Parts: sequence; C-alpha cells; structure tokens
Amino acid sequence: MIEDIIDIVSLSAVTAKVELICDLDPNLPDNLVGDSARLRQIILNLVTNAVKFSADGEVLIKAFLEHTGPSGASIRFSVIDTGVGISSEDLDRLFLPFTQLDQSSSRKYQGTGLGLTISKRLVDLMGGELVATSEKGEGSQFCFSVGFDLRPDDSESEESSHMTLPGLPNILLLVENESLRTVLSRQVRNLGCFVVGAADLKDARAKIRNCERPGGIEIVLLEHDRITASDLPAREQLGIPRVNDLPVIVALTAIDRPLAQLTLRTWGYEFQIAVPIKPSAIQQGLSRLASELDESEDTMPNPSRIEPKEIRYDHIRALVVEDNEINRRITAKMLESLGCRVDTAVDGADAISQCGQAAYHMILMDCQMPNVDGYAATRVIREIESNRATPIVALSASTLKPDIDACFMAGMNDYIAKPTDLKALVRAMERWTGSESN
Repeated sequence: MIEDIIDIVSLSAVTAKVELICDLDPNLPDNLVGDSARLRQIILNLVTNAVKFSADGEVLIKAFLEHTGPSGASIRFSVIDTGVGISSEDLDRLFLPFTQLDQSSSRKYQGTGLGLTISKRLVDLMGGELVATSEKGEGSQFCFSVGFDLRPDDSESEESSHMTLPGLPNILLLVENESLRTVLSRQVRNLGCFVVGAADLKDARAKIRNCERPGGIEIVLLEHDRITASDLPAREQLGIPRVNDLPVIVALTAIDRPLAQLTLRTWGYEFQIAVPIKPSAIQQGLSRLASELDESEDTMPNPSRIEPKEIRYDHIRALVVEDNEINRRITAKMLESLGCRVDTAVDGADAISQCGQAAYHMILMDCQMPNVDGYAATRVIREIESNRATPIVALSASTLKPDIDACFMAGMNDYIAKPTDLKALVRAMERWTGSESN
C-alpha cells in the first residue's frame, strides 16, 4: 500500500526535487487485517503535504513493527520531512480545519489545510493518535500507531517477507543522499548481502578497488545523474578494467527521465530502477541479478573436471564479442574450460580494434549490440588481413530464418542460438578449428 502511495506522489516529488524515501521494517507481517482505505488516505495526505513543503529536500516514510502477538500487531507509521517546519506556538492549531499557519501559504502552496485535519480524524477513528513534532526551518515529523488483526495460517506470506538473495552477492551503492543511502543499504543487507555505500565516483572507485570480499564487488547500483558529467560509460568512470565482467551495473533513474534501451546499453547498464525507489523494486531487481550470477557460477564448467582423454583446444585463441556481461562471462568460461585462450570484447567497435592487433582462430559474435553491431563488425573484420579467413560464429537469441540468413550475408560462418551451451560450442569448434588431445 505504501508503495502505491509512492507511485501516486513520485512525479510531484521528482518535479519538486524532493528525495522520497521509503523505509519499511522487513519484519512487518504480510497478513495484516485492518482498514486499508483509511490508512491509505492518512499516509497519502501526510506524504502529499510533506512533499509540498519540502522542495529541494527529502521526505522519509517509515513503517515499523512495534509489537506483535498471537492475533494482532501494532505498526508505527512516520512521515518525516526536511521542509519549512512549524513554530512551537503554531503546533497547537495545526489540526484545525482550513488552517495554513503562514498567511502566504495558501497562495504559495495552494491548499486549504484540510488534509491534516482529515488525517487526524481518521487516525482517531482507527484508535490511534496523530502526533506532530516540528521546529521552524528544521522540518516536521508526523507519527501514529495503529493496531491490526492478523489473518491466521498465512505461512506462505511469512516466508516471502524474509527472503534472501541466492549467492549473496557483494553490492556497492553509489547514492549521494545520505538518508537514502542508509535506508537502501539496510534493505540490501536484510536480503543477506554484503553492501558498501559511496557518495561519489571517487569514493566508489576506491571501494571497488579495495574490496577484500571474495569475488569483489559483483553488483553496482548507481544514480545515473552522478555520472552524466562525462560521456564515458559507467564502467570506465568507475575504474573497472574492460576485461572484467563484473560488477554488473544497474542505473537508478528519475521516474520522469527513464533511459531508452539503447541508451542503457551505451552507458553499460544491465537495467534501470525508477527513482523514487520502492523496496519491492530493489528486491525484485537484485533477486533477478543474483539468480543469474548464481546460475552462471553453477553452469560454468570447471577445467579440472575435464578428463585427460577428452578433446582439448589448447592451441586455440578465441575472441568472444558480447555486450551482456553475464553472457560474455559464461561463454568465455566455457571456452576456457576447453583449453582455449580467450579475449573478450564489449561491442563491435571493441572487436574490430582487437582484431586489428591479434589473429584469432575463432570469433564468437553477438549480433545485437550498441554502437557497432555484430553484422557491421563482421564486415569490417573481413577486411583485416590477419582475420580475413577467421571463422566467425554468430550468437543470437533469434532462430528465425531471415535473421540467420543475415548472419551469413554479413560474412559469418556459423550460427549458435542463445542461450549458448557447451555442446553447441564444442560442435562449432570441431567444425571450424580441429582439435588436439592431451
């Protein structure tokens, strides 16, 4: 419900340059029974009011479990802002109808003052008390507690509210606002992950470079606005070597300025999460990434498992051209498990550059990439003397005949459908490179 309110208010918050932050207790029961319509109206009124009076500031929405018993629970709700604040002498008449404490408020902020009065009455009807604390120029805080019944036999909801991410990845948050960074860090930590925060690029680069956790930083969540001063992709601004597949980078983008898919790929993002950030969006996005990373670890062949009599390709130098970091990493590891020496390229332009400097026995080429796609890259590579005859194998999720034909028309020799598996790679290697046995 609180996330629904964020959806309603988010555009107003972004327009007013208000950081809207949602801090929900992970121990909140999912099986609460109460008057959701009244509760929604109370919180919506409080949040709308807070955003209105907090331009260029922040509004924090909190919901925490006070206590729970066999059949009921009490939840404490708070809406805290950094807005204009209220003087102590004005607090006494705060909840009177048609009251705006500053004579110019009705003109500047466009309201009658009824929202707070209605909220107080609704809280009273729910058996609680709406309490306001404030100081002129220092913001305001509105708090109330409400009791709920608990729906019995809801073990499934109880389990879902305490999920942890598979693989427990190491995560860096590049978020400028300290309050938001603190709340997001706690939410990610509650999912079982190691998390470290950074306020700017310099701090983020140092945290990535100096991370001593096994595997290093694996996922970066960063505010896109923090890196737009430069045209360089996010990875380069973070100081991540091009040959490194990790960390995977996720953009946090304003809800009124989402990035187009091509722009996402150009910056080097896996996907984007809208700001203001909802806890469920963080949980779902990280869960998806963590599952992919965990699955890639499980499916990567271990070179030590290859028997001595199995076919090996130790004489092969291969180039994997793939813009998706996880796919690139999996394909490279599979080739390495067969004994190949493997270079990687992040797009067609990178592949052309590397082919101009080295000769390869095989090139595995993704077709759909930003900047220079696989088709254009193949045409250029066919003009490079050292790789003019190198077998180029297309990697594509499409199995339609026109798309496959386009690969051959561009000068590719073979085709492997995604997701790439080890058997398909071995068949392509046998067809185009020969083999060596240990």
